[in-house]
Amino acid sequence: MTIIFGQLVTDFSDYFKPGSTVTKAEFTHSVDTMCLYFVYLFIAKFSTGYICIACFRLSGTRISAALRLAYLTSIFRQDLTYFDALAAKVPELDATTKMMSGGKAEPTTAKTGTAGAVAVSITTHSNTVQMGISEKASTFIMGVAMVLSGFVIGFAKNWKLTLVTATILPASILIYGISIPIDIKLEKAVMAAHEKAAELAEEVLTSVRTAKSFNAEKRLAVKYKALLEEGRKAGLKKSPVSGIQYFGVFFVIFAGYAICFWYGVKLYQQGEITNPGTIITVYFAVLFAVMAFGAIAPPIQLMSKAASASASMFEVIDRTPAIDSLSTEGLQPEKLPSGDLELRNIKFAYPGGGERERVVVLGGDPDDTKGGEGMSLSFSEGKTTAIVGRSGSGKSTIVGLIERWYDPGAGSVSIAGIDIKDLNIRWWRGKIGLVMQEPFLFNESVFKNVAYGLTGTEWEHISDEEKLVMVKEACVEANAASFIEELPDMYETKVGEQGIKLSGGQKQRIAIARSIISKPPILILDEATSAIDPRNERIVQEALDRISKGRTTITIAHRLSTVRKADRIVVIGAGNVLEVGTHEELLANPDGAYTQLAGDVDGEEEAEEEEVAKAGEVARVETAQGSALERTTTWRSRLSVARGKAPVGDEEAAPVAEKEKVKVMGILRSVKLIGWEQRHLWPIYLMGFIGCLGGGAAVPTQAVLFGKFFQGFSILLDKDEFVKSQNHWALMFLVLALGAGAAYALMGSMFTSITHHINAYYRLEYFENVLRQGIPFFDAEGNSAGTLTAQLNTHPAALQELLGPSTGLMLISIVSMIGCCILSLCIGWKLALVCICAALPFLFFAGLIRIRIEIGFAKDTAEVFEESAQFASEAVGAFRTVSSLIMEQSIRNRYDILLKGHVKKAFRRTALASVIFSASESMNLLATALCFWYGGRLLANRELSTYEFFIVYIAIIQGGENAGQFFGFTENIAQAAEAANRIFGKREKNPPPPGSPMPVGDNGCGVVFKDVNFKYPTRDTPIFQNLNLKIPAGSFAAFVGASGCGKTTTISLLERFYDPTSGRIEIDGEDITSLDVTSYRNSVSLVAQEPTLYAGTIAENVRLGATTTSPPPTDEEIIQACKDAYIHEFIVSLPDGYQTIVGAKGMGLSGGQKQRVAIARALVRKPRMLLLDEATASLDSESERFVQKAFDRARVGRTVIAVAHRLSTVQAADVIFVFDEGRVVESGTHGELVKARGVYYQMCQAQALDN
Repeated sequence: MTIIFGQLVTDFSDYFKPGSTVTKAEFTHSVDTMCLYFVYLFIAKFSTGYICIACFRLSGTRISAALRLAYLTSIFRQDLTYFDALAAKVPELDATTKMMSGGKAEPTTAKTGTAGAVAVSITTHSNTVQMGISEKASTFIMGVAMVLSGFVIGFAKNWKLTLVTATILPASILIYGISIPIDIKLEKAVMAAHEKAAELAEEVLTSVRTAKSFNAEKRLAVKYKALLEEGRKAGLKKSPVSGIQYFGVFFVIFAGYAICFWYGVKLYQQGEITNPGTIITVYFAVLFAVMAFGAIAPPIQLMSKAASASASMFEVIDRTPAIDSLSTEGLQPEKLPSGDLELRNIKFAYPGGGERERVVVLGGDPDDTKGGEGMSLSFSEGKTTAIVGRSGSGKSTIVGLIERWYDPGAGSVSIAGIDIKDLNIRWWRGKIGLVMQEPFLFNESVFKNVAYGLTGTEWEHISDEEKLVMVKEACVEANAASFIEELPDMYETKVGEQGIKLSGGQKQRIAIARSIISKPPILILDEATSAIDPRNERIVQEALDRISKGRTTITIAHRLSTVRKADRIVVIGAGNVLEVGTHEELLANPDGAYTQLAGDVDGEEEAEEEEVAKAGEVARVETAQGSALERTTTWRSRLSVARGKAPVGDEEAAPVAEKEKVKVMGILRSVKLIGWEQRHLWPIYLMGFIGCLGGGAAVPTQAVLFGKFFQGFSILLDKDEFVKSQNHWALMFLVLALGAGAAYALMGSMFTSITHHINAYYRLEYFENVLRQGIPFFDAEGNSAGTLTAQLNTHPAALQELLGPSTGLMLISIVSMIGCCILSLCIGWKLALVCICAALPFLFFAGLIRIRIEIGFAKDTAEVFEESAQFASEAVGAFRTVSSLIMEQSIRNRYDILLKGHVKKAFRRTALASVIFSASESMNLLATALCFWYGGRLLANRELSTYEFFIVYIAIIQGGENAGQFFGFTENIAQAAEAANRIFGKREKNPPPPGSPMPVGDNGCGVVFKDVNFKYPTRDTPIFQNLNLKIPAGSFAAFVGASGCGKTTTISLLERFYDPTSGRIEIDGEDITSLDVTSYRNSVSLVAQEPTLYAGTIAENVRLGATTTSPPPTDEEIIQACKDAYIHEFIVSLPDGYQTIVGAKGMGLSGGQKQRVAIARALVRKPRMLLLDEATASLDSESERFVQKAFDRARVGRTVIAVAHRLSTVQAADVIFVFDEGRVVESGTHGELVKARGVYYQMCQAQALDN
């Protein structure tokens, strides 16, 4: 283009030169020929541009998909030591909270590797990489090509002039060489803070019921804000760096003109340049090269972000774990070697990290070579070995060693004398069936969840019909077939995220079926029946006893009644074996550890049996095949499910609601709304806008200076006057360079500052608005914790583009375009009018179509990112389940299919978008052809001077270039529009009026259900119909019944997670719906079956239970609550005491320890009503006895409502309500109900134990 343009300038000079012999016809013919060359260039640029854009965008999509896949694959290669080390560094709940012991704050830093951080990498980081590869990389390469070609042309025309002009490049390189490393460092700090925030958000959203029950939303939002503030402060430090980068780029651009023109005049004076056409050719060659150099600045910035984002992902991808779950190395015998499973001289300690010290668990410190031989333990082949002991004694750690989640620090784990390290890890895990205490189900059908147990076995690739037969057999053995066959779609029924549609007992039975379907030679049961109601527990236990025969079985239990039939019982204490023997042999030692454990529960069991015996003959409890009781009591539950009722027993949740509809809001309205809400930033906006005005005025000013400069070549001046005049205009270009550089620096620094303010503000608002939603919102499809965490990262990041540097550059483009049009109309209206009316409409039309296409593409991409994040977050959250089922490869393959679907869908939109993009990028060449063709005729007719032509040409072409740059930001606009709709759509349009304050009282609160009807929003069949019950203030009430009977639904109603469809629930005579939710929940505490702790210290987790109206609990109050929960002694035994960091989701504590911390959290707020949903299910016998005593003390002065499977825990209740099919069928005290010989009596029969 520069060569053609230079030739045209030469033609103009020859035609207007005094005494020229060029005729009008010759002049117009030469101009027409050059204009055709511009058309040919348009065709070439359009075609190659389309190929470049389409290929890079598709490559970016594919590379991003491959990166996501490699990242997730590598995540599942890691061992648990990796996750433990990262979890030890998670941020505390409140870094400003004073230490219990010393009164000093202990903030921590974090680099998380759990589900929240994975969601960030899968979405934000990979999205940044995709943008850096797809669009910005192509822009960068085109820019580099233009730089190179420009200088090649310049050197070919006049190497001296080009070489002098090229001196601006070292300055640019120096500026970027200094600023980019600083920018990358600061960007990493921002990303690290956002990762910590994402981890906290994922924890909170996963346990949103806990957060709401303790009114902890605002306190957690404060912590979230603190993490965002950390990122905002790091981001603000980027503002001056951004300003320097923008100054360097645009100062260099305009300073290059000054150098080029000054030295060009000198060479022209010396005769080394014979005509101004050469100067023009070199000038425009350097101009486009330098402009291209400036245009690659934004891509370089985004590519640096992509480099930072990819670095965190490649850190995981390139990490070689000590235990590689996907390794193909190791022995793979045809069958499991015959022999015992042995742990020899084991020493093991969990790794420390961050604020957490190294914790020795089994056999002593591995680093202590003089500390004894370690722990040894064997499991006889084909026999059942039970492991019992108090919470924290190391029972579950043994499972981790056998599963090879960890390797011992010293000693070995072997099978038939073969160290399991020598076996292929996938082969080994495939020989083990594991049922964990907290079962995890995937958001798939029942059939798929059970069939996952066949992964890695010889049956993995059999047909679905054959698998279904095996699934049904396994479900029958696990006593799960009965309720499955009554589900709406039976085995094809989706269980929801983490099995949310099923009760705890139903999830556990499906997990048991999954573990036994492959008939593993080794079976590990970690509290496998803890979530099953008494009526089904005996049947499932008998099934497990049958299943255990003939295979090596390891049972871990708190309740000794479940292990009495074990061939051998091992008592663990303080990480060592205390006793080994059968139940009878161990009881024979009156001073033994097992006898002490048994004594903790014997009294309760004997009392229960005594009550049953007094009522009459103890009936024989029959098996599932012949039990009349089972037939009577389970058909009702199954019938309720068949009729469409939700499983409302233990741990149930609302059915999945419809996916939310996002209200569409226009871009301009979004900008206006953000601008008004961020009016405190108006001074910064004003300064940024001034910078935009200055930057936009640069191009029209350049056009005038350019015209003045070349006018000098057409005017007859003496040598000195000519040099003086031309040097003056060259100097003006230097002044312009200083002004433009300052304007762009002001714009860049101000708008960069604004982006980080906006990001932090709307990320926090989005988080608060999500937490403000009701529980049905979180039950809805598409609102999983992983999806919402991804949205919290991607939407605010996209929204900031609306008012960030991209907006500043768009404003500069608009100002420049308007200024150029006005200038050209004033100077040469004929030429300007034709060019503006003919060229600009096409540019705008192409841009508008591109915006529409990009918005649709952004929407589709956002949905795929969310789906991708949800999938990855769910899979990583179930890491232990995935690894035990050797599903890593299966998860990878499913994720691969998901990503390939995205790539295929993106292909069509990319093809169309690339056409529009390439057309808008190439349209300026047609505008140039039109300008020269029509301008040539005006020049030929002497209607326009060369001075006027050059001003109009520069203004129009630069205006067109800026129009193209404006539409270059359309993807940012599209993504921001989609993000704005999502964020503002979460706002509460009509907040309900505040209710009445909770009545004050000192003796608990009375609870009355009056004709309560309840159904979930998306189901027509009610759960409760005219439910009536009354609980006097200060009494202890218990809800019992089979899984799915409605017990926990009452807890959900009392917690105001849902409101009744009709009828009334009265609290001290007040309708519960008329009470202010916050005030009401301040008077209620909930202890759920599966405890939820947040990353932070023990003290902070307990402190979270305090009410929102009272002062924060003192250290003494926290200690007292922990004493009441019988966890104080354990806490003070830890190296850091109450400042011990529990890890993400409390993973640093055992199940029983977590439960007792949760109980302390509930007690610290001194509630008027205490809700216990299987609160002692995860405790060992000793801890349960202590906690029951704590509850007995806690009953004084408050109402206690307990949901229980184990009837021994509620015998002392003032009133027991027996639920069946969503209604109360019996009520009374334990003695009254046993004497009535009704449903409760039969439940007692089913749970009665032999001594």
